[in-house]
Amino acid sequence: MRIQGRAALDQIPTSVVSIVDFANWLELSRTHLSRKLRDAEDLGSVGWLGRRGHSVMWVSKQFHQEYMAVQAAKLAIVEAAFCACFPAP
Repeated sequence: MRIQGRAALDQIPTSVVSIVDFANWLELSRTHLSRKLRDAEDLGSVGWLGRRGHSVMWVSKQFHQEYMAVQAAKLAIVEAAFCACFPAP
């Protein structure tokens, strides 16, 4: 799901069109992914530009920002662990 360069949009289009293909890519059941996507839709985090599951899925700008913050925090933890194990000379 590449969305680089679109962070100024409120609804950032993804490459996801098919829920079935997305579920296969994530190695999740279609039923489980559909439930989770419904939850995310109810929160306004994701949606579709047209018919659900048959058009381009978008993610909200807020969801994208929160996701990037979580990834940055995880990388900071990895960096701290690395520095603790391999101190600079």
